[in-house]
This record gives sequence, C-alpha cells and structure tokens, in this order.
Amino acid sequence: MKGIILGIVSGLIPGLHPNLFGSFLSLESIITMLVLYRFFSYLKEIFFMVPSESNVLSLHPIYRLYKKGLGYKALIIGSTGVLISVLISIMISPLLVYLMPKIYFLSFAIGVPFLILSIAYIILTERNKFYSLVIILLSGILGFFSLKFENGIIPLLSGLFSIPILISKETPHVKQELVNKIKIKKRNLIFGVLSSIFLIITPTIGPSQSAMFTKGIISGEDFIFVMGIVDGLDIVLSTIMLLTVGKSRIGALEEAKNRYTINPNYIPKAMAIISVTSIISYILVIEIGKLITKKKFNLKYFKIPSIILLIFMSIFLCGPIGLIIFSFAGLIGLLANKLKVKMVNCMGSLAIPFLLSKI
Repeated sequence: MKGIILGIVSGLIPGLHPNLFGSFLSLESIITMLVLYRFFSYLKEIFFMVPSESNVLSLHPIYRLYKKGLGYKALIIGSTGVLISVLISIMISPLLVYLMPKIYFLSFAIGVPFLILSIAYIILTERNKFYSLVIILLSGILGFFSLKFENGIIPLLSGLFSIPILISKETPHVKQELVNKIKIKKRNLIFGVLSSIFLIITPTIGPSQSAMFTKGIISGEDFIFVMGIVDGLDIVLSTIMLLTVGKSRIGALEEAKNRYTINPNYIPKAMAIISVTSIISYILVIEIGKLITKKKFNLKYFKIPSIILLIFMSIFLCGPIGLIIFSFAGLIGLLANKLKVKMVNCMGSLAIPFLLSKI
C-alpha cells in the first residue's frame, strides 16, 4: 500500500521523486512505486507542464498538442508507449538477464562516445549552430554546478523546461478533446526500440539522455510515444540490473540493495509486479485524464500556481541555492526560446556533467 500511495503522490507532486522514499520501503513496494510514478507523472506534465526527470524531453511536444486541444491524446500516446514497452521488455527479459552482466561494464566506455555523437548531431541539425552550442554549454555549466547539490536536478530541469511554457502568453483557452483511439506507427516502434537499445548498451545514462539522438530525427506526438517506449524499458531494465549486477540507475532501487540480498531468482516475481501494476496504472491514468478533460481543464489558470509550487519545491529541497538554480535555469530556457533553438539543447545540463565526470 505504501508503494501505491507514494507512487501516485510522487508522480503528481513536483519535486517528490521516488528516490526520496527508497530507504524505508520493501523491494516490492519500490518497484510498485516506480511504475505508478512513471504513469502518473504524465498527468503532471500534460495538465500542469511540470517535467519529470525521466521524460523531460517530451514536455514541449506535449505542450504543442495541448495548444491544439489534444492534451488527452498526448496522455494516451505516452501511457500507451510505456505499457507496450513494459510488456514487450518483460517478454524478452530472459534475454536481458543474459546480456546485462556481459555488457554492463562495457557501457562505461560506450556511454561517452554515444553522448558526444548525440550532442554533435543536435548541433549539426540546428539552423543556427552557434546558438545551439551556446545553449548546450550554458545549460551544461549550470548542470555541472547544480548536480553537486542534493536534489539539484529538480530546480534545474523545472527551470529549463517548465518556465518557458509557464510564462508564455501563447496559451489560449483551448477545449481539450476526448480521443478514444491513436494510431501506432511502425516507424515509431522502431525508433523506440533503437532508443531503448542505446539505453541497454549504455545503462550508465538515463532515458532522456538515451533519447537525445532520436529527438533530432522525430518530433511531436511521435516523440512522445518513443519517449514512453524508453521509459517503460527503463523500469524493467533498472530492476534487472539490480538483480543481476547489483547496480541500478534509479536511486530508490540502489537503496534496496543495502537492505536485501540481491538474487536473480527474484526476477520472475519482480516482472509479475511490474506487469500487473503497469496495466492497472494505465487504466487509472487514462480514466483520471478523461475526467480532468471533461471538467474543461484550462492551463492558463494554473500557470502562476505552478510557478509558485516549483519555486517552493526548489527552496524546500535545496534551500536558497535551489531558487538560484531555478532562476538561472529559467533564464537559459527562455534564452533558448528567444534564439529559436530546440529545447533538446538544454539537455546539455545532464550530458555535459556526465562527460566531465568521465574525464
């Protein structure tokens, strides 16, 4: 029950990442919490434009759909991507169990070239390559200092990706439509699998970093679906990593290894928990999103409260330095908009610190 409640709460409230609760939950509760967090965070992103660390790159494509009255469609697309990915990755989990111990230690060598190539590709695909480089470097410098502070990633990502949306004057009152069906393109499944492969062979980086390369190729609702695919695999892969090599990219799972004997024999039970929780979470999120849409939700009235909440959470989690990080991150995000470069350039905030840590 704790895992269910904390998964929903952390998914909906900015700054309450599941990593904060891993130290006192059982392994089963942690896994349940992580699944619910991934699904419920879509509600936070779509209706309040507040990013989550794992799928921050999908925030602006979501906003563009929202402005067209298709916020509920964005919810279905992202959630469906996560569910499909979870079910497929569980089906191939025996292969992942076999591969993970063999490729984990190679990933440290693969991760650096992958991120360098991703950054180079992002710059080369921008119209103004100099502006792109400026935003990558500025966000990277801020990220380097921000990530030295506990929970510094919260004000960092909130400022970079949420502020440009929340202070925008381009949010008209658009009636949101209830869309019952979406079309899943084979191309998007392929791109999702490719991005997920990067996540598998470079498990030292996160979902958003692994999707940086794909962001330069596809956009809009296609990318939302791809990001969902990557998110779903991340849940399964991180659990398998913990139970096979004793390491995990997710802090809450890392906490578990300090209190439990890591045993690969637990993997079937873990996969069962993930699959059942994912199906239930998907149904709940879709129904809640439908209810919110029917209530004629208007983002315009929640912009200022969202900004105030983000400021409060930044200070609460990081102290006064959190407000400084949030402010500078917001300025960089606004500058990126002003210079008309893609927001993916702001992922330098995570990519540059990773690269510097490997030098």
